[in-house]
Amino acid sequence: MFSYIVNQIKVTNLNFLLTPNPGAVQGTIIDSSTGLSIINTSVQIINSSGTVASTVVSDSNEFYQVNEISPGQYTILATNTIYQSTTQGVQINSNQTSQVDFTLVSFPATLTGTVVDSTTAIPLVGGSCKYLRTRY
Repeated sequence: MFSYIVNQIKVTNLNFLLTPNPGAVQGTIIDSSTGLSIINTSVQIINSSGTVASTVVSDSNEFYQVNEISPGQYTILATNTIYQSTTQGVQINSNQTSQVDFTLVSFPATLTGTVVDSTTAIPLVGGSCKYLRTRY
């Protein structure tokens, strides 16, 4: 509270609510088994009352950044359709950028099938397939 004298007679009180300068959080998201970038991952910033304060999506360089976050304790949730979701806690401080990187684990998958002759559609004995993982 701030007080001052007006016209030497009356005291007026002025109340000020000052909010701290915001902070930011940034990070990268990679695949745990390959070390490759994971793009298009949703990153949610969740405040201490469980409300989503912000949502962004990682870019083509595996990077995400959220600016203008009020200082405080947050949980960051990273989700991608082919990976297991994961969370990390972070303290956001005024005028600072916190670094929170994620390494996501992919959901287990099984590939089954039969190799057939393209002309006769007869199964080939000893035929095999090779799965080549590409960057997401």
